[in-house]
Amino acid sequence: MGVQEYSETFFERNLRGSRDSARLVLPSLFQYRRPQSIVDVGCGLGAWLSAATELGVTEVLGIDGDHVERSALLIPESDFYSADLSHRVSLQRRFDLAICVEVAEHLPFERSESFVEDLTALSDVVLFSAALPYQGGTEHINEQWLEFWAILFRRHGYLPFDFLRSGLWGAAGVEFWYSQNLMIFCTEAGSRDFPPNSAVRDRPLSYPHPLTFLVNLARYRPLSVSARDVECDDYMNMLRAWQSGAVIPPPIRMIDAQDESGAPLFPESRILVADANAEISALRAEIRVRDTEIGRLGLEVRAEISGRQSDISAREAKISALTEEILTRDAEIGKLGIEVESARNQGLELLAKTHAQNHRIEALSGEIAALRNSLTWRLTKPVRLCIQWLFRLHRRAS
Repeated sequence: MGVQEYSETFFERNLRGSRDSARLVLPSLFQYRRPQSIVDVGCGLGAWLSAATELGVTEVLGIDGDHVERSALLIPESDFYSADLSHRVSLQRRFDLAICVEVAEHLPFERSESFVEDLTALSDVVLFSAALPYQGGTEHINEQWLEFWAILFRRHGYLPFDFLRSGLWGAAGVEFWYSQNLMIFCTEAGSRDFPPNSAVRDRPLSYPHPLTFLVNLARYRPLSVSARDVECDDYMNMLRAWQSGAVIPPPIRMIDAQDESGAPLFPESRILVADANAEISALRAEIRVRDTEIGRLGLEVRAEISGRQSDISAREAKISALTEEILTRDAEIGKLGIEVESARNQGLELLAKTHAQNHRIEALSGEIAALRNSLTWRLTKPVRLCIQWLFRLHRRAS
């Protein structure tokens, strides 16, 4: 419906009531006019079309926005047409019946005239309802009296026919907003099967339902919130008793109803009016208390953030100092590495020189030994000759 967003919960919450209502409303209409083709503008999940197929309607088409979950549809997806209802909708064909229930109030006021024109382009007979002013509901942005819509339909030659609401007003299973708002708008040709004298030309059309009164009143009377459901049940029971010809009122539950604390709800729930100024003052006081609490929490948060920022700054400074120290040590290690490499090269050079000198010393030692041996041999020759002479002399003597 329009450009607003609708959650899955919204449709699930309204699905049962819509389907039950359709199963009671459509038979009442079909006894006068049985359509073979129906289009539902703003169909949601298709509850009304599903009820229509149960009654033998063979051709249905539902129109709504992309927000509708296709897997949850109660009609075949092939029978669903996606369209933004806040803009013009044109199908270039007509149906035996067009349905548009509790949809128009979700569309911008500027769309009102063209929306009615789109509906009249779809069928000679339109089953229509729209929320009254102050009815309340999810994203109701264009609540209007039924007379407003009737005037727009009149431009196209459509008259309102009011023969459904009286039978639905107290029907169990029909949502009260349908009982309150449901009308037939149709051309003279389309109305030939409807009950005589059901056309409304100058009589009022807008009749707020008592349950609309009770639901809205619960928003402004402090005890009526607890009493609302009991009051609604009491009204429906009283209405059914009246319609059945009873001469004794049924039991009134409200007389003995109690709130959560056990205090009687009647008659205070009907006479005690909320003091708006007192409630506003209480809300403002509560807001001030919450603002104070928010301010205190804000100071605590800011203090904690400041402390954490200081801690982070200290850690960042420490990390920076450690980084500089690491860089310095890396530089020193690099320098020491160069020195070690230089010393290693020098050591290798000294070692090579030492090996060379050792080879030279060994060579000189050999030369010296040879020279020594040669000199000793020559110097000891006279001794050796003397020893030989003495040896020979001794042999002769012996």
